[in-house]
Amino acid sequence: MPFEDEFADFVISRGSYHCWKDKVRVFKEVYRVLKKGGIGFVGGGFGRYVTGEELNRMKSLRDRSLKEGARAYSSPDKLREIIYKAGISNFRIIYDKAGLWAEIRK
Repeated sequence: MPFEDEFADFVISRGSYHCWKDKVRVFKEVYRVLKKGGIGFVGGGFGRYVTGEELNRMKSLRDRSLKEGARAYSSPDKLREIIYKAGISNFRIIYDKAGLWAEIRK
């Protein structure tokens, strides 16, 4: 990213994770640009306020549109593995009705 080290208090990336070719590198960059005490969120989802019916419909549409390789990165375990490879230890995975997110703290 074209920012200095420790540039940002907050970084968010919603919905682009599946498009990244080098996911480990992007997580390293997110961490690099965060200030001490900064927070980064990476992930995506359909939001907290969708009905069960809407959620199922949107998941079906997503699954049909994602390539097989992208679906492989859609698990909490795979996301955790990628973040560990990036050398980031202070994070948590949020996986609920609202989606799959990594919360990174520096």
